[in-house]
Order: sequence, then C-alpha cells, then structure tokens
Amino acid sequence: MQLTVLSPDKRLKASYADWFRQLNAQVAFTGSAIQCIRADNGIRDWLTVSRMEENVSRFVERLSRDVYERSEMRRGAMLSYVGTIEGQERPLSEGGQRLHVHLALSGISDDRDMDEVIQRANYRWARSNWGYHETEVRRMDSEADRERWLQYLLKRFDQNRTERWITNLTAKKTLTAEK
Repeated sequence: MQLTVLSPDKRLKASYADWFRQLNAQVAFTGSAIQCIRADNGIRDWLTVSRMEENVSRFVERLSRDVYERSEMRRGAMLSYVGTIEGQERPLSEGGQRLHVHLALSGISDDRDMDEVIQRANYRWARSNWGYHETEVRRMDSEADRERWLQYLLKRFDQNRTERWITNLTAKKTLTAEK
C-alpha cells in the first residue's frame, strides 16, 4: 500500500471542500458589486476585498432576519455560508473583472418557502452597501448540484490568496425541533 502525501495547497483545498460538504448548502448565490461610490464631497470610495467581505457578512445577517423568526434570531439562528470573492480591486477602465462574490448558503429550515428565500436574497443584495443588481440565485437540491458548485468555488483556489475565501460556519442552526 502506497501512502499519498498531499502538498500544503492540496491539503488546504481538501479542508475547504470538507467544510463545504459539512455545510450541506441549499442555495448557490452570485452577487456583483458596485466598484465605486461617490461621496457627497465628490471623493470616490473604491470597493476592496475587505469591504466586500463586510458587505457579505451584513447581507447574510439581514437575509437571516428574513429567513428566521424573531424568537429564532434571539437564540442565535443565522444562515451559514462559505464562498469566494473574485475580481480585481481597481477601476474597470484599467481592465479586469468586477469584484463579485460566490456563496453557498445553508441553514434554511424545511418549512420555509425556498422561492421566497431566493427572492429575498436578490432584494437584500441589491439593498446592501456595495450590492449591484446583477445576481444569480439557485437552489441546490442534490449532492450533484452541491459538488458542481463546490468545484466552481474552488476553480481559482490558491493558498497564498486566502483573504478571498470567506466562511461563517459557526452560525447556529435553526432551532425548529425545539418548538
């Protein structure tokens, strides 16, 4: 029997894939972002990866409020996610791809209307600070759907650019069984 030793990059990629599989994602989300906001004083404020990460966190928090009832939110229920931020932190006139995010969302209880959750995701992203109206939201009903989305998320995996990988797996699951 021959032992296979994985490189650090492949080990990290495998760990990320394990996290994703534990999530048992229900929704695939892609959201484009506004690259620049002009302040009242005329100064431009450019989107960065860290600002995009903050925007995603706030988006998921607000979407969680739409998905869960108040009593569940008080007990800490929140959607979980893993994802990646793609694109460049520079003006589009210099070339490159608009900053955008790909997420896998989980934690939606079975009694929720998934079409309504998808509609709310579009609404919440458009209302976020950096959210742009271009979104794509899909249900992931099968393991095959989840594996395809995982491979898409990992397409540009690079252990030297981990600031582009975002996760929130510590969110508490819904407490519907306790009702």
